Amino acid sequence: MDCHEPTGQGAAVGREVLIPVLYDGEDLPSVAAATGLSVPEVIALHSGTPYRVYAQGFVAGSPFLGEVVPALRLPRRASPRAHVPAHTVAMAASQTGVYPVASPGG
Repeated sequence: MDCHEPTGQGAAVGREVLIPVLYDGEDLPSVAAATGLSVPEVIALHSGTPYRVYAQGFVAGSPFLGEVVPALRLPRRASPRAHVPAHTVAMAASQTGVYPVASPGG
């Protein structure tokens, strides 16, 4: 995932952080079905894209990353989950992120 931020002088500020991800979540098959892609294609598209940290959010340390390639963009869940395990990778619309701690989410 790419944390570089361009400056007015064309130089990059920040650093690149590589986050190892195990793609085995319960929503992976439904994401593949909704996008018309295979599970390996979803994994390749998501993991093959560098992401910028746009903001840190609702839970301390929770990065909002973007942008997800158009083929993977899906709306938020209609019904949020009361519990999302720590370190879960999620996508909604054009963003992706990592839950640093267990929390509600959708």
